[in-house]
Amino acid sequence: MAAIAGVGLMVVCSSSLAAVMMMGGEEETPAGPSAPAGPSAPVVPKPDGLYTTTQGLRHQSNNPEDGKTENLYYASQPGTPWAKYYKFACEDPEGNESEKVGPYGPITNGPYGKPQIRFAPKDTKPCDPNKVVIYRSDTVDGTYTDITPGVKSLDHSVAYDHIKPAFYDYNE
Repeated sequence: MAAIAGVGLMVVCSSSLAAVMMMGGEEETPAGPSAPAGPSAPVVPKPDGLYTTTQGLRHQSNNPEDGKTENLYYASQPGTPWAKYYKFACEDPEGNESEKVGPYGPITNGPYGKPQIRFAPKDTKPCDPNKVVIYRSDTVDGTYTDITPGVKSLDHSVAYDHIKPAFYDYNE
């Protein structure tokens, strides 16, 4: 008789467990570290050694070296004054980009446009070993567009090399 009662108790317990499982109950497990959600992009360092936003970018009207070692002239006199804002980032060989640095600006010099701009001291490489990405906007809070493919070297002869800390922005 005890054997039958034991089997009956076992059936009741099994039925209760099955009912709990069907109702969505599950066995409690202690909380542990969760697995990462997925692969994350590598962190690319921001440009290093740029002039501060309070120092500003070096150009014709803001260049302490002007006339001594480097002339950062504006190349044209457009119908409307040049007043642009810039941000800079670094990009690694896989196309991952750092956080942008800036904004700098407005870069302006009366009625002149198409400036030559230095954003870090000569002979430095702000994104080494990565490449510099240059962004520009018409307003400080506006949309910043990557203009890197459309700028040139300071001597205007070749495309910007994505390494040097100065460029010629000839796109209006």
